[in-house]
Amino acid sequence: MAVLQFSGIADFVTATQRMFKKTKLVDLMSSLQRHPGVKQLMRKNRVSIKSGRACEWEFQNGTNGSTRFLGLYASPTVNVIDSLGSLTLDWIHVNSNCGFDQHEADMNSDPARIVDLIKARHRAMYADWVETMETAFWTCPASTNTSDPKGVPYHIVKNNTTGFNGGHASGYSDWAGKSRTTYTRLKNYTAQYTNISKADLVDKMREGAMLIEFHPLVEDMPLINAGKEIGIYTCRDVALPFGSLLEAQNDNLGNDLASKDGVTTFHRTSVEWVPKLDSDTTDPIYFMHWPSWEMQVLKNWWMNELVVKGPGDQPRVVNIHLDTSLQIVCFDPRRNAVFAKDV
Repeated sequence: MAVLQFSGIADFVTATQRMFKKTKLVDLMSSLQRHPGVKQLMRKNRVSIKSGRACEWEFQNGTNGSTRFLGLYASPTVNVIDSLGSLTLDWIHVNSNCGFDQHEADMNSDPARIVDLIKARHRAMYADWVETMETAFWTCPASTNTSDPKGVPYHIVKNNTTGFNGGHASGYSDWAGKSRTTYTRLKNYTAQYTNISKADLVDKMREGAMLIEFHPLVEDMPLINAGKEIGIYTCRDVALPFGSLLEAQNDNLGNDLASKDGVTTFHRTSVEWVPKLDSDTTDPIYFMHWPSWEMQVLKNWWMNELVVKGPGDQPRVVNIHLDTSLQIVCFDPRRNAVFAKDV
């Protein structure tokens, strides 16, 4: 005989509401556990408001080669050379939106309202913006794709050779309008590893960290890439073995079976797991020199909300558009590095 529950008594179901948590929601909007790329880019000091037809920044490539050791009465040779250059990336435009019928707002009002439907749709719009930008940040668009921003793999390019060998992303013939073959100081640091061990990957990371730390030659030079703030980001297939590697060198772990999960550091910098990198079969580790990164935003177009009432033949429909014009910029790739398996 089947067990009878209250839900099987029709009159009881009709006469009695379910017990629910009013005004509260469970957030299941994202399949990503964290969004470190967007979190860093949206920091106040990393959102730069600009005008103009494109993102542009200047660099000085080398000294003028004029310094000589001279004897008395010798005549110095004056060298006047061109050492300045500019880099450019076009703006890209992002639209998110949501909508509702005005009848829905009234039907969803107190006392019948369980949660605010309009606010929920508004939150879903912003959440989708974050999710989309996190994906874009860790993605290099195809060279024919002019609508998406230039993510990390466009700026920080992998290579199987150790050194400053990060050239052009696959399908591209330049980086921000300049050839990295001609301007070799625009290349990022690269290295290939085989094993997640101290003798292999960790030693290569130590060398890379040493070589990407450039100090300015002239103290009063106006720089946009100054500072030492480094972030280290990788996939789960690297983050988990890092924890085990760290535990193996510690003889006093106590009773915690995973004592180093989430607290692994390198050069006193936390190694952070990036869920979006889990699909990268080269298991990359990125050293991000954050002072050389910005999210540049066109003036007046940072998350600009536009409410459109009664479009076309739907006079009672309200649409909300969230528009941003931006680009992801890396001013100085050589202060960044990527370590990966065979690419």
